[in-house]
Amino acid sequence: MLESIYVLAIRLYETKNYPQALRLMEYVLRAQAPEFKHVFAAAVMLQADQQIERALAFYKRCALLDHDQDPRVTLGQAQCLILLKEYAQALPCLTQTWERLKGSGVSPQLRNQLVKTCSALMDRVGQLTKS
Repeated sequence: MLESIYVLAIRLYETKNYPQALRLMEYVLRAQAPEFKHVFAAAVMLQADQQIERALAFYKRCALLDHDQDPRVTLGQAQCLILLKEYAQALPCLTQTWERLKGSGVSPQLRNQLVKTCSALMDRVGQLTKS
């Protein structure tokens, strides 16, 4: 049952109904021990809903559950820190993302997508921290 609630939350997120999606994810997270995919989904939804500080807290929770070193976790943290104008803190997250992208567990499609995003953010943060 929780899996079907999770799937519904993802569908609501995809239609940009972030408040409903988040309510369902909160239910899923309360109903069982936190799993990486659920905490990560909540972080992404919070970020999309412009709840940046809460999203950052969820990305940090993801990092504790992230045994596969998913580059999306550190990239999400970096994006939140950039939105909070914490550029100096974002840079190590971007560097860590870059290192994780070199890992064999990342699909080529995801790697290509994240390399472009990470590279652009690294350039931008580099410029902002120099000024």
